[in-house]
Amino acid sequence: MAASRSVVAPSLLLALFEWRALAETALMPIAYQCTPRLPKGQGAPVLIIPGFMGGDESTYFLQRWLRNLGYVPYGWEQGVNLGLRDKLQRGLARRLQKIQAEHEQPVRLIGWSLGGIQARALAHEAPAWVNNVITMGSPFRMPGKRNVRGPTARMYRRINGNELEALLDPNAAWQNPPPVPCTAVYSRSDGIANWDLCVDKLDKGQAENIGVVTSHLGMSSNPMVLLLLADRLSKNKEQWRYFKASGVQKLLYQCERAEALRDA
Repeated sequence: MAASRSVVAPSLLLALFEWRALAETALMPIAYQCTPRLPKGQGAPVLIIPGFMGGDESTYFLQRWLRNLGYVPYGWEQGVNLGLRDKLQRGLARRLQKIQAEHEQPVRLIGWSLGGIQARALAHEAPAWVNNVITMGSPFRMPGKRNVRGPTARMYRRINGNELEALLDPNAAWQNPPPVPCTAVYSRSDGIANWDLCVDKLDKGQAENIGVVTSHLGMSSNPMVLLLLADRLSKNKEQWRYFKASGVQKLLYQCERAEALRDA
């Protein structure tokens, strides 16, 4: 579906199917069984930014998974994510700077839904402090104002008023890939954010799109997503390469470069 015709909310059927997030969380032990064969974090810091109306509690399972792999996960500590607010973004920048200084190395960023937009904005602002950015179901390629509708958009408008226009700015930095490696994780069966808005169609040599069969609400606990994160977080920015699925991975992940999606 072309971006000009897209809406933020997918079909009602997909939205109703978001209940599967409970099943995805229940399947997390599958990912833990693979731990011995996965690359380890070796104490690298990871800053996790929650989605709209979520706080650090919503990323509990993800933080636990990363800690199990040997990373040092950090919540964003900005309370509930209410939107693209300058105060929140300034606090997030201070948080990133503190973590980077403490570890004396660039920080890995994971942003879930709205949090991915904020992560990309942060990486544009301070690329030297960021190792790579992973977005999960993040609609960073928003369409024109008249096309934005659905329950999440209505709630955003109710809380932020006209500030929804900030998400629709075609000149916003986060509409383009930051100057660090970027992985956009998306799902064609996402019941909250239209998948077409969650992929990069511009590629400056370090942007990739990886499709996974998952719900929007279950992305931070879906075993396939967790295993993918273990791979994508394991490299320093100088060592980063595009993800190449092999063997059974070809059945689990849909790897798409920007040029393949540009005219989709």
